[in-house]
Amino acid sequence: MPLSKTPRFWMLESTRHLRFARAGRLNAWIGPAIRGLAGGRLRAATCRQPLPLQDTLWRNCRGCPLMGGCAFGELFEPDGEPIPDEFRGSRDRARPLVIAPAFPAPDRAVIGEILPIQVRFLGMTASQHSQAFWDALQAGGRDLLLGLGDDRILFNLELPQGESPADRLFPMHLPDEIDPARPPIPWVRVHLTSPLVLRSHANQRNRQLLTNPSCADLLRATLRTVGMLARDLGEPVPQSTFPLLKSAAMQVPTVEANWSLFRQVKSSHRTGNRWEVEGILGTATLGPIAPELVDWLEVGGRIHVGTHRVAGAGGWRVEYPPGWKRV
Repeated sequence: MPLSKTPRFWMLESTRHLRFARAGRLNAWIGPAIRGLAGGRLRAATCRQPLPLQDTLWRNCRGCPLMGGCAFGELFEPDGEPIPDEFRGSRDRARPLVIAPAFPAPDRAVIGEILPIQVRFLGMTASQHSQAFWDALQAGGRDLLLGLGDDRILFNLELPQGESPADRLFPMHLPDEIDPARPPIPWVRVHLTSPLVLRSHANQRNRQLLTNPSCADLLRATLRTVGMLARDLGEPVPQSTFPLLKSAAMQVPTVEANWSLFRQVKSSHRTGNRWEVEGILGTATLGPIAPELVDWLEVGGRIHVGTHRVAGAGGWRVEYPPGWKRV
């Protein structure tokens, strides 16, 4: 089955270089710190509710009558129709934003050194807020009372030089079915580019971290995220596609897996809470596998899946056998 003629949705991939202007300690995964800093400054700059209500009645954006055109609300807390039954297990709709800094970050920020950050804005509404996001992050990076982390690391944002364009718009085309005439790919390697936080749905009261995810686990997480985004932002995925792809993914064996646990303390500036995030890092070799499943896995890695995906968790890249050519 060829790729759908209509994109599921569009994605703006936007890259900046963060150049440190103050030294200090860094976490390996700094996505949560960037998300908190940019989100806080963006909310302060764009929220149109009266100031006394912003931390009380409208502490959260759901149901806000002023949501339309609000960069913070439409990026970080989008409102919309209730989540349908096929996406059971998801408490919130998929956010149209992924903040993916280079991982792992160095142990310390050194003045003058850079760290690349790529932000993916999903859908045309989110894409229109890209400059507002970068402006908010820059404001936080120059504020002597803010900055990154406990050491309040200051920074400037710069456009990348001598590389591909800093901002690129992509259509997300995906197949609805599997074409039996296309030969399978002997194997592909899924290489995590950030911590992956996926939990089993076997016991809703005590969902366990998946420490050895299969192809079916990765594909289900991709379908859940892409399905919600496509429904909200563009061309919905046909209902028949979900069971078909899930069934095919369950038949894909894991040839080799090298997973390791990742732990890092995460905190919230809004609530003051601190807790430990636990995920996995590593690679898995899967195959043989239908090319259509790989199409979905590639998109899943770009838009990220699982818990904390807005802060960059749950990303991966797909590697092919040497010399392999797609048919």
